[in-house]
Amino acid sequence: KRDANAYRLRQPHLHLAQAQELFEDTAKCLALQVQLQKAEKAKALIEELQKTPDPKKTAHLKQLLTETRDYPVTQFPSILLFEAVTGMQLREDQLKNLEKLGDPESSWLIEAIMGSGKSEVLIPLFAQTMADGEHLSFAVMPKEQMSSGGTRLEKKLRQYFEQNSIQIDWTNTSLENLQAIYKTLQKAIQDKTVVRLYADELQQFFLQEQAAWNSLFQGNSRAAELLDTFMDIRKLLKEKGVALVDEVHLQLMRKRECQKPLGQKVPVDVNF
Repeated sequence: KRDANAYRLRQPHLHLAQAQELFEDTAKCLALQVQLQKAEKAKALIEELQKTPDPKKTAHLKQLLTETRDYPVTQFPSILLFEAVTGMQLREDQLKNLEKLGDPESSWLIEAIMGSGKSEVLIPLFAQTMADGEHLSFAVMPKEQMSSGGTRLEKKLRQYFEQNSIQIDWTNTSLENLQAIYKTLQKAIQDKTVVRLYADELQQFFLQEQAAWNSLFQGNSRAAELLDTFMDIRKLLKEKGVALVDEVHLQLMRKRECQKPLGQKVPVDVNF
């Protein structure tokens, strides 16, 4: 994570200075591993260019040999681990985007073309970093991509960071399930677990909250307990939630906010 506290939690016998030293030494080892990988790639390119000249490979070789970059270790140590484990080197634009997204108090809209590494790089690293024991980390994907993209995210988090991700059943808004959702979200913060969802789920969920308000206004006193739990969940999401929304133009369309009717169907007067 972002500091030496994780080492102290795993090995309580360490003093703060020892934990900090271990944190810094680990970061140095990972950075060295990345440099060695770059050197191996450069060597392979040189051997290929000796056989067949190629301007694109020459430009790539120049980039490998001349590129210098200071890793923001204190902010994103997961970058080092990700690069060392995967053998991939993040581009400068990806690093800049991660630095922007790394501030849970700010909001950013980032435009990135297909193949820029949103799903394979930005979302896993963002989700892993924000799940820090203090924030509720959300990866919000389009419904159509949840089965494929959600599965890839789950595998990457587990493979690279030994970190879990979960999905929640937002459709059941009984009191028992609302209380279970609240406890699950609290546990996700504590366990540094990433929550995967799509925007429609929350839209439908809070439309059910509106339905509960309508029920209360109509005299259903049992709706009050539902609303208390709805508001607890809303407060937790607002105060602790940090979300990266993929394909934002599809998921946050204003015209989709009122697609679910509330109550029974009512016929419209033909003369209206």
